This record gives sequence, structure tokens and C-alpha cells, in this order.
Amino acid sequence: MRFLNLYIPLTMGVLTVCTLTDYFNWHRLIYNYAYCLWLGVAVSVANAAVFLSGTVFFERDYGRFYRHFWWAFCGIYLFILYIAFVREPNSYELTYNLLPGNGTFKYFRHIIRHPEDSYVVLICIGNIVVFSPLAFMLRNLLRKAPLYIFIIIGLLIPIAAETYQYVFRCGNVDIDDLLLNWSGFAVGLLVEEIIYKKKLSVYNE
Repeated sequence: MRFLNLYIPLTMGVLTVCTLTDYFNWHRLIYNYAYCLWLGVAVSVANAAVFLSGTVFFERDYGRFYRHFWWAFCGIYLFILYIAFVREPNSYELTYNLLPGNGTFKYFRHIIRHPEDSYVVLICIGNIVVFSPLAFMLRNLLRKAPLYIFIIIGLLIPIAAETYQYVFRCGNVDIDDLLLNWSGFAVGLLVEEIIYKKKLSVYNE
């Protein structure tokens, strides 16, 4: 456990610095938008495996492991949100959909017919997964806050992302995206609450 508490912040710190440097200066690896998103997926999957393993197998000093892990992941997670939602004004043709089922949900039928289309898979699954870690971040930042505060923030942040794209005319404003984002957050919140009641609540945080 001591090794993980030291190893995770160190490796995530190095990865975050290298990622940001390459994205904003070098342009050697992360030069394509799809590559950026896939990098975020790869990093998130790897970290999810580490976190779930630590959650299942470690009992002693788990509260410290939890805090160290999510503080270390915070930088790269903010970067993932940045590349996913923060775009230059007027850099994309603005489209919008206010009818549930008439936007991104249509892509799921396309995935069934063409599962090899990795970009569409990324868009659909990414809209769900991207907000799943948010509940864990909020628990780490606001340890004493009641559950309803987490729920309110989790609902508002996806709305803020869609509002940004609408105001600055730089993306798709889609009610389906919001529903997928909220679904991802709800799954993350459910898992986080189970972990909190089973493991974190026994520690004096």
C-alpha cells in the first residue's frame, strides 16, 4: 500500500506533465483529436484497473489510497474534459437536437451494424464514461458534503459543457449527450456510494 501511495502520484504526475507538454508544445503524439480521446480512454481504463484492484484487495489504510489516487488522477481527468468539451469559438458548425433519441442515440444502431467504426464507438461510449469519475472526484474534494450536493454538481457540469458549445458555437448541442453524460455520472455515483459505505466510512477522514 505504501508503494502504491507513492507510485500512483509519481507516475500520474509524470504522465500529466508529458501529456500537457506534448499537446500544447511538442505536437509529436497528441496531434489528432481522435488520438487525444483514445489516449484519455487508455489512461482511464488503466487507472480504473488500478483503482478497482486496490479497492478489492486492500483494507489497511484504504482512505489514504483513495485520496492519493484521485488527487493524482485529477490533472489528467481535467485534461480529458478539456479536449472533449472546450473548443475554440466558432471552430465547429453548431448543430443542436432537443428531441431525446434523435441525436447521439441513433449512433448505437450504427454501432450494431458497423462495430469496426471506432470513432463512433468512442463518441457513444465516451459520453457515458467521461463523467463516471466525477463522483469520485467530488467525494475527494468535498468529503463532508451531503449526497445531494454531489448530485446537483453532477447534473450541472454536463449542462455547462453543452452551454459552452452553444454559446461559442463550437459543437453539437444534443439532449442525448446530456442523457448519456448523466447516465455515466449516475453509474459512477452508485459505485462510489457503495465503496464509501463499505470501505471509506470506516476511516476518520
